[in-house]
Amino acid sequence: MKRTAEFCMLISTVIATAVFSAAINIPGGIDDLKKTKLFEPNIIFGICNIGWSCFHLIFNCNINTLTSSR
Repeated sequence: MKRTAEFCMLISTVIATAVFSAAINIPGGIDDLKKTKLFEPNIIFGICNIGWSCFHLIFNCNINTLTSSR
């Protein structure tokens, strides 16, 4: 059981790292002339980034709870 929890923690860390790097990068890039985001008016990108970040934070907390309870 401990080995499974450690493996899940490793996988969740890899997923959280990928989500963090995706959340930091601006979807669509930056307009070179105006120096603004290309998708700045679209609120969906912000909502999705916050939602996925919260999901992975909760997932990691659950895995930490499983790991530390043994």
